[in-house]
Amino acid sequence: MAAIADIKTKLPFLIDLASDELKSLPRLGGKNLIFTTKALALVKQDSGYMPRDFSVEEMEKDVNLFSRLQAIRTEVAKLAEMVEDTYTEVGSEAYASALVVYDNAKRNGANTVGMDDSLDEMSKRFYKKSKPEVKP
Repeated sequence: MAAIADIKTKLPFLIDLASDELKSLPRLGGKNLIFTTKALALVKQDSGYMPRDFSVEEMEKDVNLFSRLQAIRTEVAKLAEMVEDTYTEVGSEAYASALVVYDNAKRNGANTVGMDDSLDEMSKRFYKKSKPEVKP
């Protein structure tokens, strides 16, 4: 968690958009990336036709940051996938162990006080609801 906090500190410009904001944004990638790169090259050659409030420097910063973020995004996606896979594997192992505990406690009739209550509670996990009859 400290490493994640450190990453957030080193990338203070990261933002969190609401889903409606995210949906309304045009996307940069593929053909749009080629278009944007060419537009930047064009405006850097001659910006005299642009409105006064247009900043070539800001556009160039955005294009460069986008490019650098692509590499970070790829690595973070790989890391997220590894975390998800590990989470799934560890959960599976924990659940498999719990099944062994439950099965052995049930079969061997553990005599610890309160064990029956725990086993009864755990057995509810395996109750199946009956499906309602479908009438023609």
